[in-house]
Amino acid sequence: MIYVTDIHPLVFWSSDRKQRLGKRARRIFQEVEQGKHSIIVPVAVILLESVALVAIHDPADRAIVATARHLRCPLITADEGIRDGKWVDTVWE
Repeated sequence: MIYVTDIHPLVFWSSDRKQRLGKRARRIFQEVEQGKHSIIVPVAVILLESVALVAIHDPADRAIVATARHLRCPLITADEGIRDGKWVDTVWE
């Protein structure tokens, strides 16, 4: 499966703070290392998609959600605003 990640889960994983990840998120990152999944890290703004996400105030969060929506991939995030917004399927716990 392909997932899109928010920045903080990637930082937690790569800086040896894995315990800060949700259980499912931690398992996904482990399985990525085993070659079972892929993770996409958004670097460019998907402009057309992000413009429509006016309820998300942070432009970086808009780009992250837009990337996950555009790719039709679940987003790994602890951000409650994004998770509660239901703009995209999310994974944490």
